[in-house]
Amino acid sequence: MGCCRRSSLAASHKKEISKEFNKQLLLDKYKTFIGLNEKGDLIAFINLSLRSDYVEGSTTSPVGYIEGVYVKPEYRKQGVARSFIKIAGHWAKEYGCKELASDTGLSNIDSQKFHKNAGFKRVDTIVHFIKKIK
Repeated sequence: MGCCRRSSLAASHKKEISKEFNKQLLLDKYKTFIGLNEKGDLIAFINLSLRSDYVEGSTTSPVGYIEGVYVKPEYRKQGVARSFIKIAGHWAKEYGCKELASDTGLSNIDSQKFHKNAGFKRVDTIVHFIKKIK
């Protein structure tokens, strides 16, 4: 009898459940934006993702994550990457994110400076390991 009640409950909420399920299926967890110059040449890109697993320093979930950002050297220091960061924030907000995260290598001082100047706060330093398995 309990089984029938659950079925009745599910049937009465079928439209709502179906809508939420379809929304989750269609959720685009990855996005790439590109930057073009006046001639239409690719000069920059940013790769984004939505992460629901733990993100270092985050207090919410999901988190918009900058997987990679690149600007050709001759277009740097012109606000291109900073514009991409704003776009990333808007994109992440569309999916309910309250935080935007990123990472860079310990030796990439230029990237660390950029992140700090773009408003990011350094939260941790991680050492990664790998082992070949036979």
